Amino acid sequence: MANLRRDGLHKLTTRLAREYGTGVVEDLNVTGMLANQRLARHIADAGFAEIRRQLAYKTEWNGGRLLVADRWYPSSKTCSGCGAAKPSRPFLSASITARHAVWSSTGTVTPR
Repeated sequence: MANLRRDGLHKLTTRLAREYGTGVVEDLNVTGMLANQRLARHIADAGFAEIRRQLAYKTEWNGGRLLVADRWYPSSKTCSGCGAAKPSRPFLSASITARHAVWSSTGTVTPR
């Protein structure tokens, strides 16, 4: 079973490193996620550290680069069109079930 998982991770990371010149991974708080007893085993099996390690050396081999996004970066609050950031999540202010955010600076509609 471990060999199948390892083989799958190698194939995934090789494909990602070859297809994309730049990759971005988020610096996750895995220790905090492991505190959730219902998800701990599945999160531990995912091998986030191994995926990140393999992506790092494979993107370098292929002439690309791997960026690490800070876990506190407000990506869901930042407009992809203009880079403007809102102080609070725009979709929570109107309705918790809203599926899109409308940015007043550009009129861009982005999915949540």
